[in-house]
Amino acid sequence: VNAVAPQAVSNHAFAETLGRVLHRPAVLRAPASAVRLVAGELADELILASQLARPVRLEDVGFSFEFPTLEATLRHELGRYGRNRASEVPGFLSRAAVQPSHRH
Repeated sequence: VNAVAPQAVSNHAFAETLGRVLHRPAVLRAPASAVRLVAGELADELILASQLARPVRLEDVGFSFEFPTLEATLRHELGRYGRNRASEVPGFLSRAAVQPSHRH
């Protein structure tokens, strides 16, 4: 089972979302050449490479993520709910949202 989020995001989208949640500018960008200079040969394999992993098995069994979007997840984990917590965080009122449904 791939224990990953249901929606893949790029590093750029992650930085923008994190900046929005923290009310700070998104500054997680680094030129590939600078990363290669610091990390050497490992840069391309570990840092700059992209991987699209999906939670296919979890989706197949009907698993429902309590926080299906990056923004909802970051708001929950960082405690940044804003004024109306329930409307910003899908699944906030229902812990049952994390239980898989059993389809036959």
